Amino acid sequence: MKGRRYATLDEIKTASKEALKKILKNDFLKCFEDWKNRWHKCIISHGDYFEGDKIENSNIIISNFYIHPNNFGNIHQIFIKELLETFGLQPIILCGDFNSRHPVWYNRIINSNGYKFHSIVDEYNLFIHNLKTPTCRNASIIDLTISNKNSIKLIQNWSTSTFTSISDHVAITFDIRYNFKVQRIGQKSTWKFIEKNANWEKFTKEISFQNVFWIVFDFYLLKKMDQRTCIKFCVKNEIKCADAFRMLTVTYGEATLDRSNVYRWYKMFSEGREDVNDEERAGRPSTSTTDEKINELEKMILANRRITVREVAEDLNISIGSCHSIFINDLGMRRVAAKFVPKLLNCDQKQHRMNIDNEMLDSVRDDPNLLQRVITGDEAWVYGYDVETKAQSSQWKLPHEPRPKKARQVRSNVKVLLTVFFDCRGVVHHEFLPQGRTVNKKYYLQVMRNLREAIRQKRPDLWKKKIGFCTTITPLLTHRCLSATFWPKKHTNDAAATVFPRSVPL
Repeated sequence: MKGRRYATLDEIKTASKEALKKILKNDFLKCFEDWKNRWHKCIISHGDYFEGDKIENSNIIISNFYIHPNNFGNIHQIFIKELLETFGLQPIILCGDFNSRHPVWYNRIINSNGYKFHSIVDEYNLFIHNLKTPTCRNASIIDLTISNKNSIKLIQNWSTSTFTSISDHVAITFDIRYNFKVQRIGQKSTWKFIEKNANWEKFTKEISFQNVFWIVFDFYLLKKMDQRTCIKFCVKNEIKCADAFRMLTVTYGEATLDRSNVYRWYKMFSEGREDVNDEERAGRPSTSTTDEKINELEKMILANRRITVREVAEDLNISIGSCHSIFINDLGMRRVAAKFVPKLLNCDQKQHRMNIDNEMLDSVRDDPNLLQRVITGDEAWVYGYDVETKAQSSQWKLPHEPRPKKARQVRSNVKVLLTVFFDCRGVVHHEFLPQGRTVNKKYYLQVMRNLREAIRQKRPDLWKKKIGFCTTITPLLTHRCLSATFWPKKHTNDAAATVFPRSVPL
């Protein structure tokens, strides 16, 4: 509704109701699934605020297993499931001797371990990288390499190799492709042309379009690589070097390589070389990106995180470009702005957040249908005109067109408070704050009474069963107030048993 104008409160209410009706059921399901993912993220971030942080792929978890034959017990299943659920947002790789046989990973038979482990693979949508190559001397495949959806693309070049006769198992090797910052050793020198010192008038007079065309044509036609390929062809066909040089002279004329280069390449191809390209050379040694400069710059950064690139360049007596190169390529650092958070949490508060998230995950793990019985809610002001965000007001333009402009605007004074309660199936109840009504405890009590009636009419199954509340708009309402005011006596304990501390954002 941002960017649209509404003149009266009735128009705002009508547009709000239409917007609520357009929300699909999948969006509500995704909202609750995202809520569960936030618990995982909070645990991974050790209870700190994680909004805006890319923590999904911050680390790779590699776990090695050995499970005794026909002894895949409950303790193994619980450990693997807790590992996959706790760190499900991160790349996970499971390796080891599982002693599990199943046709899914190319075994002919199924044993008890394979039956139990296949249920875990199917439940958590895991990927098995094993090929049809046996991993044991008895032609069975019991050593597995498994990954979740976040690490499937990280594993490459999976293979088996037998390098020892001590064990009856073969070795499994694979590469992990990950975006790690690799420190560069050395830096290639490059030519720098100062265009402002060139005599462009003389260049324009002495060169014509025809000359430019033939220069470009000769560059592509008479390049050195073609001649080296011809030399390689002569070596393969046992043509003498003198005859090869004579053939090149007839073909390329003045653009032919000199005799010494022809003989040098002929010798290298005769000794078994296959590549016609030049080998990489170290170039001119760098004087600014040395180990001493890098270590000194790192000490300066650790001492003062807010130092600028220009200040570092002046202190180290190197160019700004070299400073940028050391920051990005050698130290893997970038300058970022501080992130605003509601408050700085202490250790106890972070631990409290982690404890709550662990309790939530345990509750959902014990009862997978728990979130289907949760009704959550929130409130927001709906304005007669709400300013568009910068992303919403962006538009496409051609290179020659000017950048569009818009006047700075503020929100309209015409507004109404909208309160919405919903579950995973959709909106359960919504209402608007009457004009002139004071928002206090009595108002919230009336809202909860209206919600109770809406649940009885729209969710009779929840009315008869255990339900839980998750809301941020009633912090003063305790579970005693809920049980005494809203619910029948036979549902009092059930309704007050599950009161969640946060709401799912709309």
